Amino acid sequence: MEPTKNDTPVKSIAFSEIYAVYFRRCYLYAHSYLRDVYLSEDVASEAMMKLWENWDETFSLVQRKAFLLTVIKNRCLDHLTHLQLSTQVRDDMTNILKRELAFRISILESTDPQELFVSDIQNIVNMTLKQLPPKTRLIFQLSRIENKTIKEIADSMGISTKSVEYHISKSLSILRNKLKDYLKD
Repeated sequence: MEPTKNDTPVKSIAFSEIYAVYFRRCYLYAHSYLRDVYLSEDVASEAMMKLWENWDETFSLVQRKAFLLTVIKNRCLDHLTHLQLSTQVRDDMTNILKRELAFRISILESTDPQELFVSDIQNIVNMTLKQLPPKTRLIFQLSRIENKTIKEIADSMGISTKSVEYHISKSLSILRNKLKDYLKD
């Protein structure tokens, strides 16, 4: 890289003096807003590099300090504005997630698991009853749906009470097996 007309020993000496005196001040100024050691060092270094790149022998010391502070101010503003925006987005996302979570909780709280399975259980019972032999199905319906006693069923069908008990027991056993996933242990 070839030296330009601004890369004179005088520039190097002047810049070194400014760097020695003002780098720490630049860092502290940036850190007072950014509250981050490494980022503040980066901002101060960037300000010094920009001063080197834009060196003008006609600038006074006051103008150079103003230049440094302007670079730092703009870099800090950029970072803080970006941080504010990303924080707002994160807050918005958090609020959306909170509302969704509250909605799911309220749905679960208002849902009765028993109601969810009533139609399933009813369908299983109906299908199972249809699959029973006709005599067993009739005895089960008389006992459990029409609430007839074993003796009443036996008398009306002309069979023994033991036979009625057998058919009811057989029906209940088949139903228990079909409904095992819905029955409590």
